[in-house]
Amino acid sequence: MGCIASISQDGLRVNIRHLQCSSSDGKWELGKETPLTTVLETHHGNQLAHLSWNETGSELAVVDCSGRISIYSISIALNSLSILRQASFESGDDGSQVVGLMWLNSQRFVCVLQPNLPGNEF
Repeated sequence: MGCIASISQDGLRVNIRHLQCSSSDGKWELGKETPLTTVLETHHGNQLAHLSWNETGSELAVVDCSGRISIYSISIALNSLSILRQASFESGDDGSQVVGLMWLNSQRFVCVLQPNLPGNEF
């Protein structure tokens, strides 16, 4: 979708930049940095640890150091992200740091279980 997200220097905000094509010479460039304003309040000021776009680039997962995940979407306007999922702040979530994150493609089958074939003993 031509959108680049990065965590700010202080680790509390997400900055968005969009690819833009110049009408005068047709060259591509990055637009100005725009903060995703709802992240700070959504994650209650916790340090952010990871960002991940889904395969189509229409949804962004934001993960803080406590393992809380919020998801934002580019669904209405290209240069605007809206929140789809708030980060959960139940006490059971504290200390559940995320060590890996990836989006599963809904169009691709993922084999979770492998049959126990001869030679595949664990």
